[in-house]
Amino acid sequence: MARLASLSGARIYFDANVAIYAVEKIDTLTPAHRALFLHFDSGALTPITSELTLHECLVKPFAEANRKLVDTYFEFFDPALGFECVGLTRPLLIEASRLRAALRLKTPDAIHVAAALATARTHFLTNDFRIRVPHGLTLLGWDDIEV
Repeated sequence: MARLASLSGARIYFDANVAIYAVEKIDTLTPAHRALFLHFDSGALTPITSELTLHECLVKPFAEANRKLVDTYFEFFDPALGFECVGLTRPLLIEASRLRAALRLKTPDAIHVAAALATARTHFLTNDFRIRVPHGLTLLGWDDIEV
């Protein structure tokens, strides 16, 4: 479990599954999840993700021709609203290859971990506990957040 107060100042990387849950299951967000987003809005925490997350989030809405959900994701990841989004650069992909080999990660997971290490340096927020992260990056479960 992680108390929000103990995360003050953290740069938290969002895995795609957490972003999907936050956007598409908004009616089921707990008070702790709502408080997390208030911390992002206030600047007490910094939300970070990669362009890969945006890609993963948009597949289903595009397949279903759900323009409203596509627009919701663009709004959710809007840098002007505080979401830092990391581009997929050659050095990041090379690091992802190294991490994939070292930690036996799937390619998308390796890219997410590489992006988190390049930017977040503190916490990796996910609902997938099969992901392995190297020392120095803390795996934080979506349901492990406490007010």
